[in-house]
Formats: sequence, C-alpha cells, structure tokens
Amino acid sequence: MLVFCGEVLKVRGIKGEVFVKPSPDFEDLLFISGEKVTLKSQKYLSTLCVEYCREIEGNVVLKFQNVDSISEAYRLIGYAIYREGEPDREQSRSLLDFTVEDINGHQWGTVTQFSLESRNPLLEIDSEGDTIYIPFTDTIIVKIDKRRRIIVIDPPEGLMDLNK
Repeated sequence: MLVFCGEVLKVRGIKGEVFVKPSPDFEDLLFISGEKVTLKSQKYLSTLCVEYCREIEGNVVLKFQNVDSISEAYRLIGYAIYREGEPDREQSRSLLDFTVEDINGHQWGTVTQFSLESRNPLLEIDSEGDTIYIPFTDTIIVKIDKRRRIIVIDPPEGLMDLNK
C-alpha cells in the first residue's frame, strides 16, 4: 500500500536537492538513504531512490539519486511523494488530547478521537460539549506541534457549524 508522505515544494541549490512539505501524517518526515519512493503528478508516475534526506532549519530536504542538477530538480516540483507501508497507527493515539486552534489563534477544542483507518480520516473534536469533525487533509491541517500538543488548522468557512 502506498502512503502519502509529502509534496515537493521547491528546489534548493543547484545540485538537485528539493524542499518537501511533509503530510500532516508525517510531521517528523525523514527518509533513509537508499529508500525507494514513488512520485506522482497528474500525468506521471515514477520511482526514485533517496540519496539522502536532511532537516535544515526545520525544513525537509531530499536529494534523489540521478537528480543532479537544478533543471532536473525543477521537474519534480509539485510531485506527491509516497512510500510503501501502512499508515502509522501510533499517530492515531498520539494526537489524542491535542488542542486544536485555527490560524487566527481561536481554540476549537480537544481531539477525542482520530483514526487513519478510514479512507477519509477525521479528527473528532470536543468543543465545550459539542462534537466537531475536521477532515485530516493537507489543505486543512496546517501544522502539528507535538511539543506544545497543538494542531493548527485552516478550516473552510462554515466547518465549525457543520455538525451542530
């Protein structure tokens, strides 16, 4: 099973390195040298081998084997990165009791349930006795701060009132 790990955002330097935006499922995204990953765009699918992966100033930087120039790296921008495996079941338990707040700092509540088992994972939030369901997607989940136990979201208009 392929698991979505992140997306190639931009090129770093002239040697074929790229910045990767990790999926919310992989806040601490790192790849092992020699690991094979699948890259998908709307039109293309390819398998590349990781030469190295580094964290530089909080950003994930990847270098693929045989991608050795800035022009080769530019071709990868926008590709989704997948790896073989199952979704992290521990992640489901590790997010319980996290505080959820939106990008404006408004607190929505606390995570009471979360499962990566379903096709469309949802965070279940207790908001002063009401339950709010938040889709666990890259477009809504902006950041997961494990140290502060906060999930920052950028919700679409009306999401808070959808389940009331």
